[in-house]
Amino acid sequence: MADVTGRIIVGSVEYRDFPIEAEEDPTLFDVEVALVASGAIPEEDDFRDATWKTGGGPEVWEARILLGHAASDTDYAAGAYDAFVRITAGPEIPILAAGGITFVGASAPQIIDVDDLADSLEQDIDPDSSAAALACELASDVVRAKLRQTITLVEDDELRIEGACDDRVRLPERPVIEVASVMVDGLLFPSSGYNVIGDELVLVQDSGTFASIASGLGYLAGRGSTLDIVYSHGYAAVPPAIKGLALGIAKRLFLNPNGATAEGVLSYSVSFGDPADFPLMPFEDDVVSLYRRTVGTMTTR
Repeated sequence: MADVTGRIIVGSVEYRDFPIEAEEDPTLFDVEVALVASGAIPEEDDFRDATWKTGGGPEVWEARILLGHAASDTDYAAGAYDAFVRITAGPEIPILAAGGITFVGASAPQIIDVDDLADSLEQDIDPDSSAAALACELASDVVRAKLRQTITLVEDDELRIEGACDDRVRLPERPVIEVASVMVDGLLFPSSGYNVIGDELVLVQDSGTFASIASGLGYLAGRGSTLDIVYSHGYAAVPPAIKGLALGIAKRLFLNPNGATAEGVLSYSVSFGDPADFPLMPFEDDVVSLYRRTVGTMTTR
């Protein structure tokens, strides 16, 4: 299935995995990842040390790297980047394309704020409380990681999908509010040629593929196409169930055994590392199951 370019907010520090295909297990060898401006070729100074994600294969493995970390020189500026994985395997040192990622400069709005937390706890909280603010921020990050969604409204978001060849394309963020434009290999695709059904772009019946219509070359142009899609998605008003999920997490972070201190709240973030690994209550898992974006071989960020 097509590989969707990932997104990360500038200032966020998180692990990202970049998949590659190999006929033999490459995890015995040193691996590096390079992110370069879209369309550029990586140079020696672009590569950063990476590790192999456990549980990969067969035939598809993932190189893992911590992005947004100043000490490892992975705090990239906003923009679109292509990813490359380099494997040092004796006489062979292959450099393999591994999708891409977009660093977004503007932070997404938090799902909850200090006022929401105070209302939920039915107690007064200093509006300037760093512990409360950090608890709300971390809880919002956890919910987004668990649901694999931005959740809050994003207008005119830019998405690139590599290798599209089907008559329907699944958009990674939902709910889809509006699709402003679709470009296929740099050519504008007519809006009359597709329908928006749920979170998918579906070609009108018997119209071929996205690439064949855009190029006018028929089905010969239907493989390996790049789609650039501008669309709006998310909730203008966050559903109560999602907001309640974030508040439950924030309350546990704020009312921690170490006391309501910024250092105490931060210890949770350090302990769990990846927000997606934060433990949930059984009833909270039910909310996640209801709203979570499912993924197969398509990567969504």
